[in-house]
Amino acid sequence: MPDMGGFVVTDSHDAVLVRYALRDGGMVRLPMTDFTVLDYPDAAGTRLEFITADIEGLSDSRDPDDVLYSGRVRIAHRQQAYLALQELYNLTGLRLDFCYCTANASGVYFSLLPDGFAQRSFFAASLGEDYGGSEISGFRLAWRELAGEWSPLVLAEAVCPEPWLPPGTILQWYYDRLKIFHTGEAVYGDRQNLYLVDGAYYAGEVQETEWGPALVSFSGPYTGIEMNQ
Repeated sequence: MPDMGGFVVTDSHDAVLVRYALRDGGMVRLPMTDFTVLDYPDAAGTRLEFITADIEGLSDSRDPDDVLYSGRVRIAHRQQAYLALQELYNLTGLRLDFCYCTANASGVYFSLLPDGFAQRSFFAASLGEDYGGSEISGFRLAWRELAGEWSPLVLAEAVCPEPWLPPGTILQWYYDRLKIFHTGEAVYGDRQNLYLVDGAYYAGEVQETEWGPALVSFSGPYTGIEMNQ
C-alpha cells in the first residue's frame, strides 16, 4: 500500500483480493471495496499523506482506509483520491510523486503543503454518487502558470489542445480524455458548456494561454432544472 505498512494479495490479473494494513503493531484485514489498483494504474505510484485533522474545514477526520458505503458503492477516501489522480493523469498526462490529501463527503483535495488546502489546493475533485460522493461530480485545477508557483501542474509539461482548435470543440477535446467524468456521448460544445446526447450538459472554464486552451474547472452532468437551482 502506497504510504503505510501492509500488503495486498492479488489474483493472476493483479486485481486486489485482500488488503492487510499495519495497525497498532499487528496486521489487520481491511474490508473489501468495489475498487482496486486496476482502476487507477497510472496514479497508484503517487505517495499520499492524508491530513485528517480538520485544520481548514475540509476534512471529515475519517481514516483514509475506512470503507464508506453510500448504498451504491463501497469505497475509501484513499481510493477516491487515487481515482481523482487517475483522472488528472488522463486529462493532462502528469504524474505526481508525492502530495498531501484531505477528504470529506464533498470530495478530495490535494496540495503540496500540509495546511494548504483552502488557498493552495492545486486539484480538487467531487466524484459523484458512483464513486462514493454526495455532490455533482466535477473538478478544478490550479496551473502553475495561472495560479502561482505553489502548483505542481505545469502547462508547459502537460498535454493541451492545440491553440488553433475551434472554440466549439475545446471542451469536447478534454471530455474525451476523461473516464469518471465521461458519462455519455457529447454532441456540441462551446467555451463554457458541453452538451450530451441525453440533454444533460457539463459546465467548464477554459483560459487561453501560450500553450493552448487550459481547462480550469469542469462539472456535471447537469439538467436544466439543476443548473437553475
